[in-house]
Amino acid sequence: MGEVESIELADYQARVAFRIEGDVKIYPDAVVSVQALGLIGDRAVSIDPGKPTKPLQPGAEIVETRSARDLTQLLGSWLTGDFEFDD
Repeated sequence: MGEVESIELADYQARVAFRIEGDVKIYPDAVVSVQALGLIGDRAVSIDPGKPTKPLQPGAEIVETRSARDLTQLLGSWLTGDFEFDD
């Protein structure tokens, strides 16, 4: 668990600062994505922590991201039979 502390635009990219509880370990190959929480537009930052190696230190950057899946796009793809899983 954790929370987003700030969001800013830097060099045409979003830079998000967040705080994660101390007992959660994040590793250098972690991947961050934004996930929809429901139909009304709520969003959350999701982190795949990566493979257990030496944990990232406070203040480290996670540079690997994954595009968010839009719920309306997923429903449209499912309805038209054009749905694929791509993890």
